Amino acid sequence: MSEIAEKLAMAQSSVSRNVSLLSKWSWQRKEGLNFLIASEDPMERRRKLVSLTNRGRKLMGSISH
Repeated sequence: MSEIAEKLAMAQSSVSRNVSLLSKWSWQRKEGLNFLIASEDPMERRRKLVSLTNRGRKLMGSISH
């Protein structure tokens, strides 16, 4: 999350909250938008690996055209 925060010039807490809202389940235990998957890095448990879901890739494709 810190790398994303740095690239976007945002606070890490804001990035974490937004990633949560764009994931399957938001930080408030409500259903999210399911565009991202945030998983634990197996080599460094404090880090999260963020990637697009199929739904996120479809959205990305429609935006980029």
